[in-house]
Amino acid sequence: MDIERGRNVKVGMPVPVTMKRSLKVFHPGASFPSVSVTGPHCSRSCEHCSGRYLQGMHDVSGRNALYEFGIDLSNRGGKGLLVSGGCGPDGGVPMSPHILRQISRLKKETDLVINMHTGLIDPGTAGRIGASGVDMVSFDLIGDNETIRRVLHLDRTVGDFERSYSNLREAGLRVTPHILSGFHYGKERGERRAVDIASRFEPERAVMIILIPTPGTPMENVAPMKDGRVLSIARYMRGRLKGELFLGCMRPRGNSPLEIALLEAGFNGIVLPSRRTMEYIEEKGYIVEKRYSCCAV
Repeated sequence: MDIERGRNVKVGMPVPVTMKRSLKVFHPGASFPSVSVTGPHCSRSCEHCSGRYLQGMHDVSGRNALYEFGIDLSNRGGKGLLVSGGCGPDGGVPMSPHILRQISRLKKETDLVINMHTGLIDPGTAGRIGASGVDMVSFDLIGDNETIRRVLHLDRTVGDFERSYSNLREAGLRVTPHILSGFHYGKERGERRAVDIASRFEPERAVMIILIPTPGTPMENVAPMKDGRVLSIARYMRGRLKGELFLGCMRPRGNSPLEIALLEAGFNGIVLPSRRTMEYIEEKGYIVEKRYSCCAV
């Protein structure tokens, strides 16, 4: 008999074990930096960014700068890097054959994990990126035509984003869709449609990012999306997507109530959580897997 619980237990009967929940906490830092193949330059001047985020990336637009940066990073014990840049008139980050050759060399000569932002992409370019050895692609998935036109200044449609996603998958690439919450001037517009599109590709993981009203951009005075609306989208993501879900680095920081609410809604991890969120995780007794990379990896 089980004395403590006052119930009979058969000999050899397995004792039920309550598994503790595991969460991934990401700290990219210096071990997983972001680089821009276009330096600080972008032809789009999107409403939410206006090239401001490129200024915080390492400039690898020089002839062999990407390769040299990667070799130095590897020698310093780095884990990997995010290859990004400003978008061209077609809505894609220009990944020239020379850029892809540098990536191929890095994949052959180092153990670096390489994640890439591509933007919109045609089948041929997707195939060349796949052949370069890139480990995965982070893809901003937008589900509203008006947002594409007004915010990104692109004469493209939601169908173009879905086709680009398909092109990347057809090239054999692992794709991590990013759901952009509140990018239509802080309002919800197309986020759930983007989630529906992502669900058709059954991604291993997906990331939620949230508009940051950034100084020096047309959206600097926009009110961020309300927490309740963000949480509603997050729950929709959890209901539609089977893979892991993460709260990404692009979001207003310090909002521990929202961070905690998303974790309790079923998100599997978070990038750079606030101190209060980490205290909450510890209080709940969750197992923490620390990752020194970006959450798309």
